[in-house]
Amino acid sequence: MKVRTVNEPTVSEGRPEVSVVVCTYARPAMLQRCIRSLAAQTVSPSEYEIVIVDNALRGDAQRVVQSIRRTKPESRIVLVEEPHQGLSFARNTGAQVASGRYVAFVDDDAAASPEWLAAVMKVLQTICPRPTVVGGPIVPLYDAPKPKWFRDEYELRTWGPVSLLAPGGMLLGIKHGRGSSRT
Repeated sequence: MKVRTVNEPTVSEGRPEVSVVVCTYARPAMLQRCIRSLAAQTVSPSEYEIVIVDNALRGDAQRVVQSIRRTKPESRIVLVEEPHQGLSFARNTGAQVASGRYVAFVDDDAAASPEWLAAVMKVLQTICPRPTVVGGPIVPLYDAPKPKWFRDEYELRTWGPVSLLAPGGMLLGIKHGRGSSRT
């Protein structure tokens, strides 16, 4: 696999705890909102990196990253290009390039709440045995007024009974034995 790293991270303070991988294809406005939300996390920028995987190769992602670096130079942002189109190719590339102990995936049309990464890291550091999968609530984000007939509960995702959730509403998947995972 041939991957071209377009930009190296602007900050280099050792291995981050989490690599947040964002795969994108020609959606610069959404990507900008997503990266800004990730750069505004309450945890220290030294604790995580943001890996942007550009699957469109049009230069939009590079312009967005450069713009954010000017306003958030302390953020670790890595930009790579994946010439093979498709989310699976892009995610695999992001996971390969990631240098964090854990890898988190966020879609380019999502915005993370400022406490999102702190909640994820708390779960990863306090739950034993360590989870292999962590998920959380997904709330719709609208760019235009939603249709009157469309109710929020159509888009809200839940992860089952509250008793199965960890602090912060996180879903856990813990590996049991070789090759199996249970929640």
